[in-house]
Amino acid sequence: MYNVEKECEKLIQNIRLLCQMKSLSNNALARRAGISPSATSDLLSGKTKPQFYTLLQLCNALEVTIDELFGLNSINEEYSELDGDDSGGQISKSFVGLNAEERSLLLLYNHLSVAKKEMLRIYMDMLIEYKEM
Repeated sequence: MYNVEKECEKLIQNIRLLCQMKSLSNNALARRAGISPSATSDLLSGKTKPQFYTLLQLCNALEVTIDELFGLNSINEEYSELDGDDSGGQISKSFVGLNAEERSLLLLYNHLSVAKKEMLRIYMDMLIEYKEM
C-alpha cells in the first residue's frame, strides 16, 4: 500500500524540481496552471493535498505528463537506459545517490529529442577532450 504522506512529499519535490528546471516561480506556475497563487503556495508547502484536476492543470503548466509529474515511466526508463540497466523501468541504485542538480540535468535530458541528445553527446565528448589552461 501507499504511504500517502510520503508520496505527496515526493510529488511536491517533483513539482519543485520541474519549476526549477523551467525557471518558474510559484506565481508563474499558478498563472500557467490557472490556479490561485495561494493554492500553489499551500500545495508546495504541504499545507494542502492536490486534487486530480489540479494535478492535470499543473502537468499542462509544466508541459509534462502525469507520469513525469509523479516521476514514473519515461523518466525511470531513461535512467535505466543511461545505466545500461534492464530492470524494466525501475529507478536504478545509481540514480538514488544523485544530488538535486544531477537529477535536474537528467530530467532535462529526458525532454530532449533524439537529435538533440546526439548533439549533446558530441558536445560532451568535446568537453572531455578539451584541455583547460
